[in-house]
Amino acid sequence: MKPPPSPLKLQHVGLRGGRLADVLRFFEGVLDLRHVETVASAGAGLPFGICFFRATNLHHDVAVEIWPEGAPSGDSPRMFPHIAFEVPDREVLMAWHRHLKENGGEIVPPMSGDGGPVVFSPTHPEGIGQPGENRAFFFRDPFGNRYEFFCDMAEMTEDNEIDPEWNRERMKRDGYPAG
Repeated sequence: MKPPPSPLKLQHVGLRGGRLADVLRFFEGVLDLRHVETVASAGAGLPFGICFFRATNLHHDVAVEIWPEGAPSGDSPRMFPHIAFEVPDREVLMAWHRHLKENGGEIVPPMSGDGGPVVFSPTHPEGIGQPGENRAFFFRDPFGNRYEFFCDMAEMTEDNEIDPEWNRERMKRDGYPAG
């Protein structure tokens, strides 16, 4: 079966981390990335928190695990480290979801009740309450690597807020009042 259209680009990575102060010191201080937000483990629905950074106008380009006691040894329970491919829209996202399932890709959590993509957002009507501001699904390849395919990553303002015009357009595309 022919695959769906190629992803637009490799857009972000999820990385191992450690204590919040150490992560901030390195990613802000050394790499000069802009800190977007940090979500505690309870807010992320994971056994670790997540710290988001950006170098562009999108919500995040790098997401890093936060562990209060420092990085654990071995794999984290949810295998956060991943690379993420951006696709242009929901239709292509769903085409990739079907293609990967039909060709042995293991769809892994988080996922919707029907095993499909989720909306990472605390404010979107379909959002699962977790940060990230995109529509996505994750899968594991036969070698154990974890990937994310996504669309609709939030555009941000200079004040690190979701761009209101982008959000109005997203709501309209998703069939919700753009108020």
